[in-house]
Amino acid sequence: MAQQLKKCKLEGADASKALCPASAGSTDKQAMFLKVAWPRLEAWYGWYNRSFAGLLPGSFRWKGRHVYTNMELNPKTPSSGMSDYPRASHLSVEERHLDLRCWMAVAAEAMTSVAEALGLPQEKIAPYWEDMSSLGNLENLDALHLDAESGQYRDWGSHTEEVKLTMRSIRVKGQRMEASLRVVTGTPFPQLVHHFGYDPLFPLMPPTPLSPLHPLPPHPLTSVTPNATPLTPSRPPLGPEALLRVATGSPFPQLETSLIVVTGTPSPLLEASLRVVTGTPSPQLVPHFGYVSLFPLMMRLLPPDSVQLGRQLEMLGHADLLWSSFGLRSLATNSTMYMAHNSDVEPPGWRGHIALNMNYLVLKALQHYRDAPGPHADLAASLYTRLREALLRTVVNGHQHHGSLCELYDDKHGKCFGSHPFTGWTALITLVAQQP
Repeated sequence: MAQQLKKCKLEGADASKALCPASAGSTDKQAMFLKVAWPRLEAWYGWYNRSFAGLLPGSFRWKGRHVYTNMELNPKTPSSGMSDYPRASHLSVEERHLDLRCWMAVAAEAMTSVAEALGLPQEKIAPYWEDMSSLGNLENLDALHLDAESGQYRDWGSHTEEVKLTMRSIRVKGQRMEASLRVVTGTPFPQLVHHFGYDPLFPLMPPTPLSPLHPLPPHPLTSVTPNATPLTPSRPPLGPEALLRVATGSPFPQLETSLIVVTGTPSPLLEASLRVVTGTPSPQLVPHFGYVSLFPLMMRLLPPDSVQLGRQLEMLGHADLLWSSFGLRSLATNSTMYMAHNSDVEPPGWRGHIALNMNYLVLKALQHYRDAPGPHADLAASLYTRLREALLRTVVNGHQHHGSLCELYDDKHGKCFGSHPFTGWTALITLVAQQP
């Protein structure tokens, strides 16, 4: 929007209908929106710049990593959006997170563009222009995050690869504990659930037409007879209650329940997986290659004629790293964390599965480098075509099989993983399909 506004102002609102299709009225509305949004954009950018700044100039560090637990293989980083993506094994203020630095480089460029479009005074624009120039400088990026030997961009932190989860017995002091448990005193049976809330209002909402080419498959709870026997739980019930689902049009039965307080003495021994560190962590570039490593490429921070771009593109197409027949996996197969559970109850997410949002960013970057003059344009074009076809095939096949979009996809078979139906970032497939 800011770039379009600048061009329209430079060339005149009526100079090009293709550039300014709605004439001056459209640019006025855009300018008004940006003017109102500017104070909030300033506050947002300033908060990130202060709160997530690293120790070294131009470095940034995600806050909020899980530090008070020894039951995770690698402390998670929820604030990054890729919570279980492997970072440095040991938390420290020296950490430098590559993806956040790249986000800040793009943010600085956006702030500069908006400030210029609004015609703000030079003293207002200058700080953002300086940040954009510094964070977009390839030498600065390489000095903080490039591993020269492998050619990979990486996080920095206190790290050791000698970490594993080991089953241990934990001794608990014999103190009494209290817990609330649900007690079912009635017999569940198929019926209309009598609660009234948001759900009954859905018939009033505008219907969403379904494509005749992709009808929804029959739901397992509505494709059986109303008087069918209740489904057996897939695993033993927890506590004194039996968790039953009844095969009727109403997913859950009416239950007469109450809460009681149960007291008792816990077992003195509990079995749990604990993290065991057998090596000594040291400051280093974290040796994991995955989505985070691709951020300089995704954010288009690499010059089209740079050696670094060529190396990233070459690694991108390696089947033993990130490339698969279904899209780019989130972590290389040669990583020690590839498909590793982070705890007893946490299956891998960003450790090998395919996410469409990151693949879309890579696809757009490949389109950019394909069209930019440079020695790597042909390779970028080839990878672009192959990746686009793989993503379309994966999502379409998944929709035909599940009747919905999926949060993540398996990198070996393209099967659905995580939440589904999932019309979040996977809806980007519509933009992938529109790409030339």
